Amino acid sequence: MGILLGTCCTVIGTQQQNDTITQPKTNEQNPTKEITAENECGCESYETPTDEGLYYRTGLLPAIETLPEGETFTGRTASSWDWRDATYNGHTGDWTTPIRNQANCGSCYAFAPLGSIESLIKIKQGNPGYSIDLSEQFIVSCGTEWMGNYIQGCDGAYSPGPYNFITTYGTLPESCFPYVSGSGSVPPCSNKCSNWEDLIIQIDGWHTVASDITSIKNALVQHGPLVAGMIVYDDFFDYSGGVYEHPGSD
Repeated sequence: MGILLGTCCTVIGTQQQNDTITQPKTNEQNPTKEITAENECGCESYETPTDEGLYYRTGLLPAIETLPEGETFTGRTASSWDWRDATYNGHTGDWTTPIRNQANCGSCYAFAPLGSIESLIKIKQGNPGYSIDLSEQFIVSCGTEWMGNYIQGCDGAYSPGPYNFITTYGTLPESCFPYVSGSGSVPPCSNKCSNWEDLIIQIDGWHTVASDITSIKNALVQHGPLVAGMIVYDDFFDYSGGVYEHPGSD
């Protein structure tokens, strides 16, 4: 049985159901071509995509172990919320960090959780202007060497590998290990700065959120940006803006 190719992102807001839905025009309703377990990429699917440039802009591989049961979040939530322009504890501003380009490397598994963590640090500091930039390369390079069963460089990563890496080894500032894998190559872990152990930012743990919409909205508003994954269909590569919905999806 094939497993669909996926990508991951940082969820920063929620909106009403009547938002404009963008459905890119396409004659192809099938998922992006899949990859076999025997192929070098390590995905449990059928065949390597003909356009590796498209494949390398994803990077989320299926979970290889049971994830913790999602937590249910209740309470009042806003009808719409956007952490890019939100008022939290009396402070208004952009609590997110700039969008970054993973380029030709299947490393969304590093960018998505760090995007969330960067925002959570700004929220914890109570300062939307707080400057924080964490190193995706640390996860891509050192994760490949230290947790190779889960993290496979530019060929993606299996959940929950990246999250366990962060809670086990922490994160580093971008300046200690700048991202260079956009070319598709993965430098050795030893390329990180010499004083990296002094710069580690430790993360205590991670949690999953129940899949119901109410829990997702409540967790988003009450705690901050979330990490999410999605199946990548061919029509997604024509996406240009708005709220994406795969044609035929509920």
